[in-house]
Amino acid sequence: MSCFLRYLIIAALLLEGAATSALTPDKYIFGVVSDRSASALASGAAAFLDKYPGYRIVLRTPSQLRQMSDRAIVQELEQASVISAAAFFGDQVARFTKLVEAHATSKVFYAVSSTQRLVELSRNQKTPVFAGMSGQQILALTKSLAKDETVRAWLERTQKQHPGQQKWLALKAYWQGRGRENMLGFLEHLAAEIDATITPVALVERPSLRVYSGGRFITDEASVLAQSDNGWIAVIDHDTGDRAGDIDTVNRLCTEAETKGNYILY
Repeated sequence: MSCFLRYLIIAALLLEGAATSALTPDKYIFGVVSDRSASALASGAAAFLDKYPGYRIVLRTPSQLRQMSDRAIVQELEQASVISAAAFFGDQVARFTKLVEAHATSKVFYAVSSTQRLVELSRNQKTPVFAGMSGQQILALTKSLAKDETVRAWLERTQKQHPGQQKWLALKAYWQGRGRENMLGFLEHLAAEIDATITPVALVERPSLRVYSGGRFITDEASVLAQSDNGWIAVIDHDTGDRAGDIDTVNRLCTEAETKGNYILY
């Protein structure tokens, strides 16, 4: 997806969220997300706003933070009901961390897949998430998942081992799971901190290799794999193909391939 299209998606999201902010100022999620992951989270946020139109969501990327004054960032932090940071690294992290420490210590704040210092600032409505844990214990939880362990298995195992960090672990699992549904669930978990009526969608396990045919993903892969006499076409999308806009491209590729007797391995 081009940078320009990514900008349009985020801009549309900001406008949609802002339209409802006057109605429910207490339901405002402010998030910082990497430039690379911004469109993925924006896709989940669009789905969230469809389900919960009374919310306002504003997402900022590190490059956008760079254009903002400290005062503008502090205003967002002070107005937000929930604050999040995801995949946040780079030259803006230290600045943002200081502002959170100075102006958002009483706010619900969760950071995942970001610098350890920012992750350590995570807190629910009552206490810091990692209170009583050592830096080494926190570091162990922030490490990437093992290649031979699914996201769901990792979540179940770690939540049993660390019951006091269940919310943060769930947020990390949804973030690691990627995809529009999991990004929706990620935001629902954040909103559930201030809204007991929200039940997050179930975590969706996404296989590394999927068979896509007729505008849908095929679960009975074995039967489909035997159908193509003319061979297969592989599409590598770096885990972004089910986003709005990108999925249209995949559909066009698949339609053209299937008219020639091929199937898409995705």
